Amino acid sequence: MKRVSSEIYDNRPSFVGIELKLNSAKLVRLLWVIMAILVLIHSVIMVVNFLLGESFSYFITSLFDLDMERNVPTFFSTQILLLSSVLFSLIALFQKQNNGSLYLSWLGLSVIFLFASA
Repeated sequence: MKRVSSEIYDNRPSFVGIELKLNSAKLVRLLWVIMAILVLIHSVIMVVNFLLGESFSYFITSLFDLDMERNVPTFFSTQILLLSSVLFSLIALFQKQNNGSLYLSWLGLSVIFLFASA
């Protein structure tokens, strides 16, 4: 059985002079590592809060608490949604340039993810 790489091949057409190469396995691994670090920081802060009481720094707690908004984990998830929107819009542009029938579908996904990231 032939193994297929997750990297985009060089012989695929590019559009508007932009060549985009992504290694999806490395990207997924990076996102998992960032998520694990955020969960670990949250867990350590919660344990310290439990041991020291609520007297531990509210600023640090609010900065990494997964149960709150306007902090580092929320910024991380917002950036992932925004990146998805940008990638969907690039796919839509590629579809439009190559007279693809799914142009509006990709553009719709881009708008939905952009709205979700706001």
